[in-house]
Amino acid sequence: MSGLLLDANSIMLLTRSGWAPAEDDAVSTAGIAAYELGNAVWKELNIFHKLTTDDARLLLTVFHETLLRLRVEPQAGLVERIEILDNADRYGLSYYDSCYLTAAAGLGATLVTEDKGLKRSAEERGIPVASAKDILVS
Repeated sequence: MSGLLLDANSIMLLTRSGWAPAEDDAVSTAGIAAYELGNAVWKELNIFHKLTTDDARLLLTVFHETLLRLRVEPQAGLVERIEILDNADRYGLSYYDSCYLTAAAGLGATLVTEDKGLKRSAEERGIPVASAKDILVS
């Protein structure tokens, strides 16, 4: 499979811009994205105080609806988890970021990320990279 693999930050930016993938688009994400999106909403509610509880629930619902339009990669087995760990170590990434890198590599997908370190690591590994802005412009 080719297509796009979005990290959580890119999902947030694209969703807030009104973007949604077409039904026939090959757009996926790692399973961890749902939890990262939930944590981002929690931070905006409880740490940054940018959202009311109702707004946080609405935003989480919108992110959930976006995730329903993406192919969410299944839970990794032990072999994949070790590969994620090895990639994190090799490229100096967090385990979370390495999940996206490893999934994009496995799918032969373009990694969509705003993270400079993750972008650099993907390029070093030969994985095509794009940003949310690139997706919105195309």
